Amino acid sequence: PGPEPIWWARLAGAAIAVALIGAAVIGTEQQSLQLVETIAAHLAGRRPVVPAHSVCIECKLRGLTCVMVARGTPCLGPVTQAGCGAICPAHDRGCYGCFGPMETPNAAALAERARALGLGPGELRRVFRSFNAAAPAFREESERHDDQNDQG
Repeated sequence: PGPEPIWWARLAGAAIAVALIGAAVIGTEQQSLQLVETIAAHLAGRRPVVPAHSVCIECKLRGLTCVMVARGTPCLGPVTQAGCGAICPAHDRGCYGCFGPMETPNAAALAERARALGLGPGELRRVFRSFNAAAPAFREESERHDDQNDQG
């Protein structure tokens, strides 16, 4: 998948999914297969099947070089629920976490790695306060950096 919008996404996006079936499909532009799976699962009376891994696995499956390891680019891929197809890393950007935290994210370990790469507390706060800032794992990790001096 690419970063370009799907032509019918505005008509068949999360708002309509919520109104029709009481479920939200998360992400930036809705992936067509994810939306179809959500609707099919609802019609079958089951929970949607979602990947049980992080965006990092999607990067590896696509043969992408890790932007955090190779370039020191902040990336939430290690703690973000898979499903986007690693769109941002495929375009040389770090993952912004738009699919939300994975089931058992280790945000503290990721923050320590990012700190070792040179990110300060202010930058760490910004990384964890983007699309899913209210998700407990991301909120708690961003708050850990609130009281720290922005110099280190």
